[in-house]
Amino acid sequence: MSENRLCQNFLFIEEVDSTNRVLKEMALAGSPMGTVLAAERQSGGYGSKGRTWISEKGGAFFSCLLPWNEHFTLFPLVVGVACARALRTFSPEVFLKWPNDLVLRGRKLGGILVESRHGLWAIAGIGINIFPCSLPEAASLSEIEKSGKIATQDLISLVLFELEAAWEDLLDEKTEEILAAWSALSLTIGQEVVLQSNGSSHSGRALSLDPLGGLVISREGSVEVFYEGTLRRPDGGYA
Repeated sequence: MSENRLCQNFLFIEEVDSTNRVLKEMALAGSPMGTVLAAERQSGGYGSKGRTWISEKGGAFFSCLLPWNEHFTLFPLVVGVACARALRTFSPEVFLKWPNDLVLRGRKLGGILVESRHGLWAIAGIGINIFPCSLPEAASLSEIEKSGKIATQDLISLVLFELEAAWEDLLDEKTEEILAAWSALSLTIGQEVVLQSNGSSHSGRALSLDPLGGLVISREGSVEVFYEGTLRRPDGGYA
């Protein structure tokens, strides 16, 4: 791995149930900030709300132990911007979908899950499909001719390089720049969307992000802000 001031302690193992879960245990045991745990395969990978994340061999699955920051709600956006910038090295068709998905040509390429221990640390879990997996609706980096046969560790290194730069913006209180960067890489902003949140469905136009990273939606003559949920276009496609 190339030198990185943010993520300096890199560990790679063949298989683990979940890099996020194991790294949380390591953090509680005193592992230093900047520790990165990567695996070729996860047997129990999970996403938001505990949803199963298919983590077959042929992807990049890794978690980063990051220092706590008062702008914690922006962590998923910062990580998303870093991932999208890294993946756009191979194709400008990679976009972000609120709140935590990476999208290639209308299909899910990867995802991000940020978990934390308030005031102490945060763990950013990232999963990216390099090669096709068993889910036909999932995209993979191998679909992009320019990506060639990129090695998993090289892709992780590229993401961590971009994460270091995006993290500096967070430390420098450049929150408006972070929100603007995410919006510029987003499929969501400006689209008609259907949001499932807390058992209810909300339809409207995604206008922007609020200062905390919430999605601002215009619906039925009013404006509402949502901080979690599952998003789709009215036709069922990715938004």
